[in-house]
Amino acid sequence: MPRATLIMALLLTGAVQAAETTGMPMSSTQAAPEVSGSATRAWLELQRSGQSAAPVRPMSGEAASHVYRRYLRSFDHPLPMFFERESGIAPEQ
Repeated sequence: MPRATLIMALLLTGAVQAAETTGMPMSSTQAAPEVSGSATRAWLELQRSGQSAAPVRPMSGEAASHVYRRYLRSFDHPLPMFFERESGIAPEQ
């Protein structure tokens, strides 16, 4: 089912894009086609439902330990009162 929704959304998006890029001038008697937004709604529904989302991949214990150690080391240095710019010039007060 998720693949069918994705394929439908892609086809609708391609059809709308092809219609927009044909370059055919519209006559004054021909009304502009009404855009329904169904492709956008299909994409938003796909995102909201998570049907096509990749499975959650847990972080390995080694990587998690490394991240946590790095987080703890971030507290070893006090925060400076002012941050310097890359040019080395501190902002004016």
